[in-house]
Amino acid sequence: MRFNNPTHRDYGPTHLVNGFLRLGYCAALLGKRESGKSDLATGIALAVAEGNPFAGMPVARGGVLWLSSQDPYDHGRSLRPIHDRLENLPFFVTYDRPAIDTSEGLAAIRVWISKGHANLVVVDELDAFHSRGFGWNAREALAPFKRLCFETGVTGLLVKSLRTKAKPEIEAAYFAEATDLAIYLHSALTNKGRAITLKASGRGDDSCWQRKLLSQSPFEYQQSMVTAPAFTRRLTLDDEVLASISKAPYGVSATQISARLDRNPNSIRNAIARLAAAGKIRFSHHAKGSRHYRIHQESAPR
Repeated sequence: MRFNNPTHRDYGPTHLVNGFLRLGYCAALLGKRESGKSDLATGIALAVAEGNPFAGMPVARGGVLWLSSQDPYDHGRSLRPIHDRLENLPFFVTYDRPAIDTSEGLAAIRVWISKGHANLVVVDELDAFHSRGFGWNAREALAPFKRLCFETGVTGLLVKSLRTKAKPEIEAAYFAEATDLAIYLHSALTNKGRAITLKASGRGDDSCWQRKLLSQSPFEYQQSMVTAPAFTRRLTLDDEVLASISKAPYGVSATQISARLDRNPNSIRNAIARLAAAGKIRFSHHAKGSRHYRIHQESAPR
């Protein structure tokens, strides 16, 4: 089964990796250089392509598109331990470096997603795949790629090395605003292998958690601890958007909701993507160049 059309995702899985990464989301994997970000992304990609659990968490099996900024020879050396596993998997690597903030680059990625029946697109590393210069605006640059993830139903995983040494969490928070989910990775070598701590932040209730993984060999992970805040019912932007859609007798667009709530249109689109991925709203129709949405009756706020 494919999940490239958001209008047909109502009865499909909502997560690429259960409780970890949602389908239709754009996530940033952040950490210092040489902290193991690419290895972790490879482990996730292998699990998706093979249909095997990642660190004990079930996955939605599908194709993987890997946009690599490395030299093909160097990248080939790093993938050598799993070369035999990759030969018969829907795991596609390109070194063309399409810009994810241009129409041409996104069009090429969309074709690859369709041909490869992809559920996951890995961008490694992010700095090589946008057309902006120094001091680029991440929220503005990543908006088109976020939209692509939502429209095609894939998970986008952006690998990014943090430049801030003193307080990397601050830079991670910046990318949490620019994407649907930011995952900050910290790792340390121990006598048992590489100990990894992941801290996630985002707007959704399932987007704020901390996990600890242990990697005893490249691309293989075990989960040792999970913590998540105990959420109480609270009014979030997602709740406001859901309530606004439920009150409308017809399908409404992000622009209409933005005007009603007096909120930033991009924030509204992000909320709509999360609600659609969670199966709480559904695509209704196109009108005046915009997508309109209606609520699933069982998801109506009480």
